[in-house]
Amino acid sequence: MGIKTTLITGPTNIFYQKGIQVIKVVSADEMFEAVKKTLPVDIAICTAAVTDYKPLTKSKNKIKKY
Repeated sequence: MGIKTTLITGPTNIFYQKGIQVIKVVSADEMFEAVKKTLPVDIAICTAAVTDYKPLTKSKNKIKKY
């Protein structure tokens, strides 16, 4: 039909059809950058619930409750 389709996806084992450009990402920041690079578009279908916020600091160990 001549429709150019781009799928931006996190880690998954789904099968991709021919003719679809696939951009694989791992983090929310990578997804954000990939989406910005594909804009502008005529139609966007966004189904990812990535995150509303992220912590200021990361911890490798469990954080004790005080």
